[in-house]
Parts: sequence; C-alpha cells; structure tokens
Amino acid sequence: MKYLKIENNQGFFLKEDNWIAVDQITKEDLFSFINIILDSVEGEFEMDEFSEETIQHAAHKIIYKNIYNKLLELEHEKDNLHDKVNQQFSTAFQKYSND
Repeated sequence: MKYLKIENNQGFFLKEDNWIAVDQITKEDLFSFINIILDSVEGEFEMDEFSEETIQHAAHKIIYKNIYNKLLELEHEKDNLHDKVNQQFSTAFQKYSND
C-alpha cells in the first residue's frame, strides 16, 4: 500500500484513506508509519521516490525528502533492529531465568 505520493508537484501522505498535504503531517502520523514499517512484510509500505524535479512546492520538497529518506532508512534497517531487540531479549531472559 502506498503511504507517500507525489502528485501535481506536491507531496502527500495517506491518513485514514485520505491524501493530506505533507506539510500537515504530525508526529502521530510519523509514529504510525514507523509502526507500519516495523510490522509489515517487505514491499508492503510503498512511497513515491523523492526527486528534486517532481516536487516544486519548496516546503513540500524539504519535508517529503526528509521523511522519505528516514522511512527508507528504517525500512532497510528493519531486520537489523528486530535482530538486536531479539538478541537483547534473549540475553536478558537467560540472565534472569538462571536466578
């Protein structure tokens, strides 16, 4: 499912089946995207690729670029994050189950 899109030279994000201008995004919306990415299967969270030429609105360009890059980075690091959490949980479980 697509959550970020570029249309008519502006950036938009999906919120409750409505496309909202990216300059209206809230921290709750960002947390929602983070949760979706961490809980999703690869390729399930889709975004239009950022390009300097496709977004003409200056504020949208800055906001979309930063959100796109951070969410893309999170998507690429998702497996490493899950592995680290599982390793820490396993270590703590072993430590406290021996007591």
